[in-house]
Amino acid sequence: MLAGTPVHLLDVLMEQIKKQSVELYDEYLPIYDHIRNLKVPVAGQHNYVYFGYYQFFWVDYNLIDIEDETFLASEKHPLLIMQGDLDLQVSVKDFKLYKDLLAENNDVVFKLYEGLNHCFVDGEGETINNAYKKKKMIPEYVFVDIYDFIENNRK
Repeated sequence: MLAGTPVHLLDVLMEQIKKQSVELYDEYLPIYDHIRNLKVPVAGQHNYVYFGYYQFFWVDYNLIDIEDETFLASEKHPLLIMQGDLDLQVSVKDFKLYKDLLAENNDVVFKLYEGLNHCFVDGEGETINNAYKKKKMIPEYVFVDIYDFIENNRK
């Protein structure tokens, strides 16, 4: 998992919005509450788009227990969970949630990369307004870690 999160996508989104603008957060809060609690489609709203996704996406997504699915996946497969410590989209706090959730599993490898952002490139000095405006290369050691993980887990 590269810069993933065991947190519901809408919760991550709302946290990002709140960091940018409390007013915008307050404006979106009623929509968030509606979408976050959608468990069945609402008749006549199949074409409604919330935060870039149709209602059916959110209904399906809300039925997933992300932590449970992650835990089950870790019992069946070795996992590599990677995170940049300067990620502006998914925080190190989410990386630590994975570590807590999967602490007992020896088939999970955790890699936290100092100085890297959400795309695993140098994130030093980035803000939400200037991130990703320059072409940057992923450091070779990230690829080496992925390669080593695959090689060490071949069956």
